Amino acid sequence: MLTGRKLDDKKILLIEDSRASSNIIETLVEENGGTLEVYNDLSNQDLILAEIFDIAILDIFLKNESTLEFIKLLKKRSPTTRIIVVSSSTSVLAEDPEAAASVDYLVEKPFTSDKMLSAIDASLYLPLKNKNVLIVDDAKVSLRALGRIVAKLGGIADSYADLSAENEILKNKYSLAILDLMLKDGVTTIDFIQKLKNAHPETFIFVLSAMPSAMHAYPEILSNVAFIFQKPISDQVLERNLIKTIERPYADRRKNPRKPGMAQVWVAEYNLEEKKAELFESPALLDLSNHGISYQSFLTYEEGEYIICWINYEGAIVEIIAKIIWSKPAEKMTQYGAEIIPKLSSGFSKLQEFVTRITIDEN
Repeated sequence: MLTGRKLDDKKILLIEDSRASSNIIETLVEENGGTLEVYNDLSNQDLILAEIFDIAILDIFLKNESTLEFIKLLKKRSPTTRIIVVSSSTSVLAEDPEAAASVDYLVEKPFTSDKMLSAIDASLYLPLKNKNVLIVDDAKVSLRALGRIVAKLGGIADSYADLSAENEILKNKYSLAILDLMLKDGVTTIDFIQKLKNAHPETFIFVLSAMPSAMHAYPEILSNVAFIFQKPISDQVLERNLIKTIERPYADRRKNPRKPGMAQVWVAEYNLEEKKAELFESPALLDLSNHGISYQSFLTYEEGEYIICWINYEGAIVEIIAKIIWSKPAEKMTQYGAEIIPKLSSGFSKLQEFVTRITIDEN
């Protein structure tokens, strides 16, 4: 059972033609204080769409009809409604990307009470509730996708395709800003990031870019950015880090003074097979020693994974690739130890100039 009768005052829609499945869901909702409206087909579609629900639980297939088109209509009518799909063939969503994008949670049949409760419980989690989020992206598809993610987490998206309304935007206060680095006609958001940070220092800024390394030329801007992501980025990765930012703010790290032996660094998860960085974090505290790299991070890595670090040393960017060899949880972030891989690190010789203890193991 959900703790604390979490479904009190929640209005839930159920469209399911299986009596057995309906009985399970009805019992769960009733035990947890929710109000449930049940339909076994879409004959009353207009009536259903005239109402606003907190959660909608829908089977994909109802006898001889599909709910895929209805799912899209429901999400457009009420973007804040959390949609849980139940089906014995959830793979059908892959054939309709728009419907799949409207679904918040999937529960495969046959399902247990615990699985359904987990989906309902997760649908109630709104880490961005009542938080304003600025989105600037000149690609309509990306703008819609980002807005959908923000709405799914309970946030209020303020979306723009360009910066023509820059002065008006800067008057508003945002908890988060998600900005495309390069807009149309060669326009960048570099200067805007600085203006936004000057106007609202508490705003967490996420930057999306096909060429994130271009930001290395602007270290003063980089220090104002919570995360840099390389395009294309999956919804799951962006969603995970939006949640992490809200739950465990970066303010603590930024107040942590630079210490002797530490350098400013930008860290990314490194795909060894494809030879590219996938997930960026900026900035981090880095300790260089004869054992490799030791640093703290809000991102989650597994032992054996590779990371790439860009270290700003006397205006030059030193590129280091390393392998995670140990991790241990700290109070607010996790500490990692990584072994430098000289053969893969184009900046290894430069690194040796300022950290003489780091040497190549000939064995």
